[in-house]
Amino acid sequence: MKKALMFLGYLVVGTVQAIFGGFILSLLWSWFIVPKFAVPALTTMQAIGVLTVIGFPLLGLHVNTANDKTLEELLNKSLAYVFLVYPLCLATAWVWHQFITF
Repeated sequence: MKKALMFLGYLVVGTVQAIFGGFILSLLWSWFIVPKFAVPALTTMQAIGVLTVIGFPLLGLHVNTANDKTLEELLNKSLAYVFLVYPLCLATAWVWHQFITF
């Protein structure tokens, strides 16, 4: 039962991680790529697709390094990305964006 709940939690966190990551990529794309290269902006759903395409070749690397980790450790790592790494990336990019727009 505990493993089933951990797996469900991992799916929920993975979904939130994908949506939040897609949102941040769509912002970064709008801030840096659209003005420089005059390409269309990405929606959040399109950005999730781009992240999936970029992440697909790297999936094998994560599987090899995750063999010795428990599902709970993987869930904690995903939570750390959602609540620490992504916001820090967004904050850093926002500051950089402020310098570019002047």
